Amino acid sequence: MCDVEKFLNRYFEYESQIKYVEMELKQEKFKYENQRDCFLRSSITCNTKVSKTNAISRPVEVAVDGLIEHYAKRVKQKADKLNLLLNRQEQIIYIIDDAFLSADERKYIELRYFKGYKVCDVAKSLGYSVRNCNRIKQMAIGKILFSKGYLEL
Repeated sequence: MCDVEKFLNRYFEYESQIKYVEMELKQEKFKYENQRDCFLRSSITCNTKVSKTNAISRPVEVAVDGLIEHYAKRVKQKADKLNLLLNRQEQIIYIIDDAFLSADERKYIELRYFKGYKVCDVAKSLGYSVRNCNRIKQMAIGKILFSKGYLEL
């Protein structure tokens, strides 16, 4: 497998990573949004009140704020990782758009590298033999190499 194919295969890898990070981000946001109320409610029920107005003691409030800040940092880290993966996918799309691929070449790239189809399944979808699909792939890879330069990938 040549470097261009490895580069294109990353799109599919990024897709699965994006789904996983989106799930993690959703979980972290849920924790972040619910933890402060949960901690404050539990401290009230544990009789850590310092006055008749249900005020929370300052040390408890500081501890809760520290935990909430921790969750906020985790949410930001997940969001940053998600943005990085999305940007990498966009770079791959940009390189393909810049290569001026034919419709068949673009469809081959989409099915093979973005959706993870096997070559024989791509051939069936395009209505070509596997041999002709390999020619389409070679033309597409050649155009990508020509448009961006081999070393930039």
